Amino acid sequence: AEFALMYSMLKYEEDYDPQRIFLQFEKERILT
Repeated sequence: AEFALMYSMLKYEEDYDPQRIFLQFEKERILT
């Protein structure tokens, strides 16, 4: 979960797309 959050933050810095980041975070959260 911690890695997923960091990854989401990196993607957040790259390109501002809250919905995509949220979906990615949810997917990572489900996997862990």
